[in-house]
Amino acid sequence: MLVEIRTVAGLDSTMIDRWQRLADDAVEPNPFFEPDFVLPAAAALDGKRVAHLVTVSSRGELALAFPAVVGRWRGALPAVAGWRHKYCFLGTPLLRAQHDPQEVARALLTGLPGAAGRRTLVLEQLTEGGPVDTGLRRAADDLGWRVALDVRRDRAFLSRREDGRYLTHHNHRRRKELGRLRRRLADEVVAEVMVREVAADSDASRRFMGVEEGGWKGKEGTAFASVPAEAEMFGDICARFRERGRLEMLELWAGDRLVAVQCNLVAGPGVFTFKIAFDETYGRFSPGVLLAVDNLDQFHRGGSDWMDSCADPDNFMINHLWSERRRLTSLALTAPGVVGSVSGLALRTAGRLHQRRRGQLR
Repeated sequence: MLVEIRTVAGLDSTMIDRWQRLADDAVEPNPFFEPDFVLPAAAALDGKRVAHLVTVSSRGELALAFPAVVGRWRGALPAVAGWRHKYCFLGTPLLRAQHDPQEVARALLTGLPGAAGRRTLVLEQLTEGGPVDTGLRRAADDLGWRVALDVRRDRAFLSRREDGRYLTHHNHRRRKELGRLRRRLADEVVAEVMVREVAADSDASRRFMGVEEGGWKGKEGTAFASVPAEAEMFGDICARFRERGRLEMLELWAGDRLVAVQCNLVAGPGVFTFKIAFDETYGRFSPGVLLAVDNLDQFHRGGSDWMDSCADPDNFMINHLWSERRRLTSLALTAPGVVGSVSGLALRTAGRLHQRRRGQLR
């Protein structure tokens, strides 16, 4: 197997097609590492062109790929690190389903120092216990690489239920309160409150950005529309996923007023909640929560197996609404030898400086 590293900006159409075919056949889907997401993100966010694509190929086809930065991870030490930016919510490399995870991971770790001149690999937010995580750990153990950093956090997750009942963990009083909020919103605008699926509408991304810009993100300058390049990125991502039939865009309307919007990305058997925005004028009616409840119906009708919230582990709303959790792990692997030992010490120090709360490190 061959390990190669190329700049994302320099990829030709043939390599992009190979990358997409790998994404379509990945054992663990990750829309944030697909070309339809990475290419628009790189155009908007990678002004210095530091984003690379790390690949492991076998007999002319890609066995594994992930976007990465070759440099100093968190300013601590030289490393190859999966490219995580503010719009990327999962860091699991794309691994072809037909390949043995441990064999591919072994090839990656063996070839990485020669291909990148780095002896440390950092991958953040992998699904713990999944094929990629398990393969990496076993390959590292075989080759004498050390797990220098292992940070774990849980976030809200949802598995399909045949009966379609996703709020049974809420008591009767809470379920009644959700219905009451919807009725109060309808009374406020003297009109019906209804949800619409508008993924096929090319103007849907523009409406999303309008709602988002009208809220606190617009005031702080962090909305998509606040940065023209990022607005273009969001529109491009939506267009690409729409073309492949893998975009979900839900709008909650109160009469003629758009009060909440949610954007989901479909990948393999799963759905990833990418972004949600709501009109803060109607904040007392919790339109974002109401749309999140409607999203459960959309999820069930769509037939997907599971849904990842992509939310911060401390997000109160979604943690309260969804009862399941997905555990994510961030790994730093260092090669054997003196360099590996020094890297391990620096990585543990960097990890402690960046952890958000106690109890993350294992």
